[in-house]
Amino acid sequence: MRRSAAVVVAVLGLASVAGGLVHGTSSRSLPTWLLLGLLGLVTIPAGLAHGWPWLCVGVAGAGFLTAPTLSAVADAVSRLAPAGVRGEATGLQSSAQSAGLALGSPLVGAAIDVSLPAGGFVAAGLAGLAAALAGCLLSRRCPPLRAPTPARRKPAGRTDATQVP
Repeated sequence: MRRSAAVVVAVLGLASVAGGLVHGTSSRSLPTWLLLGLLGLVTIPAGLAHGWPWLCVGVAGAGFLTAPTLSAVADAVSRLAPAGVRGEATGLQSSAQSAGLALGSPLVGAAIDVSLPAGGFVAAGLAGLAAALAGCLLSRRCPPLRAPTPARRKPAGRTDATQVP
């Protein structure tokens, strides 16, 4: 790997660590869909960079939002999943993330092939914005989960209709 590419990767990684530290010390997080939308939005301008120093500037914003976004997704899954299926839910989230990376890489590569290298950043950013929009719409549509009240709880045993004499 050329030195300039290594510097860009290092800037991306350091910005991600910094973003994770800032996110971890904050008392309140932004909604997951908003973090993902911001990540998609700041990814697009990285394609406008002319030369690796400007690319470092361009990827710093995306790096700063990467760790908080991944952390917010993991937190949302563990918070929303009932305790009995939390392990399964986090496993499915990990699988979905792996599938997104596996499908996204060739799509970004195809965008680069049919346009310019900047097309890869645009494709990735637009995909992030589309996923954020879907998350925003779904979060407004679904009511928040509430713990069952004593009046709504069902007995754990059988009901009279299903008991055998």
